[in-house]
Amino acid sequence: MILPALLLTMSRASWFGFALGLLIVGGWLMRDRRVRLAYVAMIVLAVGYLAWSGLAVRYMTDYPEQTAVERLFEAFSYERWRGEYYGMGRLYWLVQTVTTVVPSSPLFGVGPGQYGGGAAAALGNMRVYQELNLPFGVYGTEGYIDNNWFSLWGETGTLGLAFYVWIFVALGAMAWQVWRRSRDPLLRGLALGLVGGLAAITFQAALGTYLEVRTLALYLWLFAACVYVLARREGVLK
Repeated sequence: MILPALLLTMSRASWFGFALGLLIVGGWLMRDRRVRLAYVAMIVLAVGYLAWSGLAVRYMTDYPEQTAVERLFEAFSYERWRGEYYGMGRLYWLVQTVTTVVPSSPLFGVGPGQYGGGAAAALGNMRVYQELNLPFGVYGTEGYIDNNWFSLWGETGTLGLAFYVWIFVALGAMAWQVWRRSRDPLLRGLALGLVGGLAAITFQAALGTYLEVRTLALYLWLFAACVYVLARREGVLK
């Protein structure tokens, strides 16, 4: 049931996040040849479909009646990327964060809730945008920039971003350690799931404000806490 539901979301961030998590868990950690072969087969099928259909990926743009296959390939469209930049979308803010926002306060950032995230959008905090002569988020009106990592970089600076990345790395290392050492099949499965989930959300956070979604954030931190507590109870972690 999960795969059809995932497909029907029409969310490329969810598709790519799931694919990345599955590849890391199944293809790398578990070294499952079936998973690796499945990914190779998917790449061959994608290339074959492009050659057979004559789909002009370079010129694809988003439209309401788009099929799942078209939506997948449209992610790699030059016209889409160009539209994102000149339409003040995600690509535009990738450039502005690096060239304008971070240089204005490289170490400590412009302050929490001031740039690029859901808080700035919800509270209408326009001070930083006005001081730096920037439009108010994507399309000039939304307040957020569709990239949690760059939002954090702008708000908390290089130091804040480094500490936040360290949290994710530490959780991933903890989950990997639990998977390697635990003798409980359930806990090992949960630890692998946490590794895959962290990989997926790390990727998705570069495509939206996923770290700020209340339900998703709750599930992530609660999941990590459960793995940690169960591992401590078993004695895997000290």
